[in-house]
Amino acid sequence: KATSMNLMPISENFAEVAMNASATVEGGYSDPFGGNNAYKLNASSTNYSGITPAVTGLLTAGDYYTVSAYMKAGTSTLTKIGVYDNNTNPFWISVDVAWSALGVPSTSASTGASNINYEAIGTDGWYRVSFTGQALATDGNQYFQIHADRNATEKNVLIYGIQLEETVYESTGTELITNGDFSTSDSSANGI
Repeated sequence: KATSMNLMPISENFAEVAMNASATVEGGYSDPFGGNNAYKLNASSTNYSGITPAVTGLLTAGDYYTVSAYMKAGTSTLTKIGVYDNNTNPFWISVDVAWSALGVPSTSASTGASNINYEAIGTDGWYRVSFTGQALATDGNQYFQIHADRNATEKNVLIYGIQLEETVYESTGTELITNGDFSTSDSSANGI
């Protein structure tokens, strides 16, 4: 059986993670599991304003990683989530999440991402946004980033529970196990 471990040293208390471009967070918002532990991530007037906790030294070039966060639409219509390497092009493993007027996410653009998934959590508008990508370079500094508003306006998105896991594929004959979740090996099923 495959196992996984969240590589993020801080995955829920966003008041303790690094911010860039004058982003701010406000705690105490309703989270996807009935608590009040979610944060509103507020962007400044730059398109890269958001959280940016360092993950330097945690990634291995050539290995695959699953990036995920619980997200809920705020006032932003375009949010970026991914892992950034500041030294080597293509720089990103990422997804630009477009938010509909009803708060439903879809993919606007992606770089190096596969198995993109938006799993609705409950009925309150929360989604677990996840995807897999290969770390192509680890020679710079790496950061897990969520940019609240890619349109460079002062808007926001709600976030909770970020994860970065090494993705281990293990064949069991007819099934693949990815981070402990079972999916059929049929390429048309469940994003495999």
